[in-house]
Amino acid sequence: MPSPLDKTRKRHNSNKAGMLAAARRLFGEYRFQDTTTRMIAKEEPSWR
Repeated sequence: MPSPLDKTRKRHNSNKAGMLAAARRLFGEYRFQDTTTRMIAKEEPSWR
């Protein structure tokens, strides 16, 4: 049975999927410790 996170990842147009994708990109660029929620929100405008 797919987890709620797996279901979200399959819905590419959802806000949560966009937020997760933006977070993943920023974690790769700035590392997890240096990434803020404001940075993620700025990267993914639909989350605001």
